Amino acid sequence: MSATRKASLRYAKTNSAPVELTYKEIKTPGSQARLTDRFVLQPVIDMKAYTCRAVVDWIDIVVQTKNPTQHQWVQRAIEPTMTRKPFVEALDAGPGKVAFRFRIRFQEPHIASVIESVRRLEEAYAFDHAPHVTALEVSIDLTPREPSNTARGLMLGTLFRHFSPTRDVFENYEDRPRYAWKANNGAEHVFPARKHTAFDPTVFLSADRDMAPPIDSTLYVGRKGGPSMWRLMDKIIDTQNKEAGTYIELSANEKRSRIEVTLDRSSLENEGIYHLENLVGFNFTRFQKSFFQFCLPTFRLPSPGSSASLGAVQQKLEDERLRKFLVTGIIGIKAMDAEKRRFRRLQRPALLETLQGSGITAPPLDRKGTGTAGTTVAFKEMNARVSMALQKLTHREATE
Repeated sequence: MSATRKASLRYAKTNSAPVELTYKEIKTPGSQARLTDRFVLQPVIDMKAYTCRAVVDWIDIVVQTKNPTQHQWVQRAIEPTMTRKPFVEALDAGPGKVAFRFRIRFQEPHIASVIESVRRLEEAYAFDHAPHVTALEVSIDLTPREPSNTARGLMLGTLFRHFSPTRDVFENYEDRPRYAWKANNGAEHVFPARKHTAFDPTVFLSADRDMAPPIDSTLYVGRKGGPSMWRLMDKIIDTQNKEAGTYIELSANEKRSRIEVTLDRSSLENEGIYHLENLVGFNFTRFQKSFFQFCLPTFRLPSPGSSASLGAVQQKLEDERLRKFLVTGIIGIKAMDAEKRRFRRLQRPALLETLQGSGITAPPLDRKGTGTAGTTVAFKEMNARVSMALQKLTHREATE
């Protein structure tokens, strides 16, 4: 197969011409029933033209001391071993701003340095129990070897379209995919939605009202404070202080495309992380299956045995599904496929009743592609790069 498709990747902050992400159609590999008579849409992007690195952005821990103190004394005890100043917050502070419990955020930490800092703190203020890890953020950075806005735009457009969340992100309004590109301007939803009203799932059956995230915006998937929240962005600044309005602009060689996930305590505990010591020797590749999955879509090939009218209807449905993908990516077509299945289940009782009255036996439901993977396949090149980056993060933390 040699046909190609194109996704237009627009900018929001500038009038720059859109970047075109080209896709080629490839016959589905293997012999799985769910992939029979289908083709894969593969992005034309050279993964070797990018470096891929995983980093721990920050770790939140909560400590409880046996004797009350103030946050500045906690900060003074842990600062000497850290390259960046930790943020310390007193929890449930009483008179004189003294407290027993403190939340500490370590920025760009090495696990060994965090453990040493906490050890020093425990020497100064004995703990009631082992510190809890309550939140953590991990990022995957893809940096073009030859810096350019176009190279970053292509990669971010690819991330937008092939990232596959590993939990439901539609039932709760706050979880739904949205993007922002201008400070204090609110977020735009990828799929049309109204807050505090019932979400109309039929919007998934068409791409007419969908909004593709610009490649200079940040895409948010999942709610803040939820079990997991992802951000996909064009990383061009660092060390941002929103309150002060300050930041450091990255050099051309440092600018990169990024996907990061913030995990709350429940997600961390699902991965076996309860206390700080659980991070010693932790294998970060475990996060790939749970939080960094990338997929390719497949589409139905024209059926030579169908009548002209039926074939035209099927082709129209597949064309709309393809359009849905080019605008909203894997997230969109998985939602579309789920809504189609729901609609068929709702309509089946009426169909059975009609057919039985006519003496016709109804065909069984086609259950191909109804598993968790649906009709998608793994984006092997992307997943391999992410896996290697997480392996290297594991090695760095074990040796530094």
